Amino acid sequence: MKLGLLPVLPLLGCLSAWGWFDYGVNVKRESAEFGKPFAGISLKLETRHSQAELNSPEPLTVTLKNENPRSALLPESLPRDERVYALYVVCATAGGLSYFTPNLVKDSDNPVTGDRLAPNGETVVVDTTLDRLPVVRVESVDFAAADFPGLNSMPTRELVPQVYVLKAILLSRLPGKKPDFVAASNSCAVLLLPERGEHMSPEERQTRAAKYLAKLEEGAYGGIAVSSQLAALGETAVPQLIATADRKGEGHVRESRVWAIATLCRTGSPKAAEYVLERLKHPVDLGDVAFLAWHSQGCSSPAIEAQVLALVSSILKSERLPWQDAFPEVDTGTKSAFLEFAFKHFNQTGQTLPVELVGNCITWPDQKPAAFGIELWKPGDAETAVRLLAPVFGQPNRHPNLKRVVLLKLETACAAQGFPKMGPADDLEAAWQRAGRWLTEKGYLSE
Repeated sequence: MKLGLLPVLPLLGCLSAWGWFDYGVNVKRESAEFGKPFAGISLKLETRHSQAELNSPEPLTVTLKNENPRSALLPESLPRDERVYALYVVCATAGGLSYFTPNLVKDSDNPVTGDRLAPNGETVVVDTTLDRLPVVRVESVDFAAADFPGLNSMPTRELVPQVYVLKAILLSRLPGKKPDFVAASNSCAVLLLPERGEHMSPEERQTRAAKYLAKLEEGAYGGIAVSSQLAALGETAVPQLIATADRKGEGHVRESRVWAIATLCRTGSPKAAEYVLERLKHPVDLGDVAFLAWHSQGCSSPAIEAQVLALVSSILKSERLPWQDAFPEVDTGTKSAFLEFAFKHFNQTGQTLPVELVGNCITWPDQKPAAFGIELWKPGDAETAVRLLAPVFGQPNRHPNLKRVVLLKLETACAAQGFPKMGPADDLEAAWQRAGRWLTEKGYLSE
């Protein structure tokens, strides 16, 4: 019997769009609780920490709660001869990948198959560490087969560093039949991090750096996994990463250059931060500036933050950019791409848009980055908010995103003055018209 992933995915629940390449990722979770019971049986999966290095012995337990007076898993109403039992831990990503462990109750010496469950109590059925669990990547599941034949398993330390949602699935069936008992645990999110370079010997750091740099030189091959592992090595890989980031060219050369930039920003290296600061002012290629605007937040450098803001200011005020030393003609598309990712960068780092740039942002010809910029601004008072934002109502063809952001800013700043609130289900155009009438009635707009 072939069961695709579709019947399994509902057991995994909804995944947030987390990833190692996102900045400021923190896994926040409540105390673990048992999943929905099936025939009086429920499961709870826990790890000790919400984040752990891939190679670390992070404790993982699966606890079974039995709300029945019996010590056996199955009720007497289900036939028990020649039963097949299986318990899997599933590791799922926001991108839709699923990794399964082998059957963790395959042997007979365990409480599930040995009828040793605590009656009306709790029993730990899995007590291990993440680094001891091999996994296989699966696209379809054949529960009639044992331990995913034909698929090569790998240790969890070889997974791509990112957030995974873990869930335990316990099932039982008769040979050749669909499972007639299925219980799933709670979802448990854990951020798996690459092993830090300081935990390795100098020789191991050099060996790993050479291995991953060779992958990086091939272009996009390896992607996030290779970049994350290199960044975790700190200073070791920085000289070669800088050399790769300095290379001019298209195709795989450009791909490897962009990955090198992204990696440098996350090494924690002062030398890398100095390099990124210089490249913000003098990029190797104009196509790099949007990547620099976004990934430079990984440096956590006040000097870099100030430089990004200075470039934003120069773009919005139509001032000469340092990029024009090498690229005299910088088109609006390049500037807009930089603005968009700089504003997203600021959103991640909690920065606001200075009030003196709000007017310039509103009149920027590309309304998509303009909306991102206005969203960052925190108006200090109602008068300033109205003075700067009311003119938008007299401009034709405003983008819906810009309208929505303007309405929200006015609603926050002018709540005490009775600005009409827009409900979540309200029509945007109707809310825009109501706001325009309110501004006109208050004398902020002319008829």
